[in-house]
Amino acid sequence: MPSKKLIRKLDIAFGAFIRNKGKCGWCGKSKYQGQMQCCHIFSRRYHNTRWDELNCLCLCAGCHMKGHLEPIEFVEFVKEHLGKKVYEELRLKHNEVKKWKDWELEEMIIKFKER
Repeated sequence: MPSKKLIRKLDIAFGAFIRNKGKCGWCGKSKYQGQMQCCHIFSRRYHNTRWDELNCLCLCAGCHMKGHLEPIEFVEFVKEHLGKKVYEELRLKHNEVKKWKDWELEEMIIKFKER
C-alpha cells in the first residue's frame, strides 16, 4: 500500500490538473467567476478510479454542491456528459480492487504535473 504522503501528493497534482480545465463542466462558468473544484463522480475512496480523468469533472463550487444535494440530477448530467456506455464502464470499474504500487503513483504525479 502506498504511503499517505505519496497519495496526498498525487491528489494535489491530479486536482490541479482537473481544475486547470478552467471552466465548470456543468454550468460553463469560467474560473474568474468562482473557484473551480475537482469533483469525483464516484467517491475518492475507490482508488481504482480516484485518479481516473473520466471519473472527475471540473466544477464551480455551486455546481459541486448541487451535485451532492441533488444526486439524481447529477447522475443524469454525468450520463449525458460521458455517454451511458462510458458511465456504465466507469461504474463497474470503480468497484474493482486496485492495489497501487509506489512507482505507479509517482509516474502519475509526473504525468499530471507535465500536462
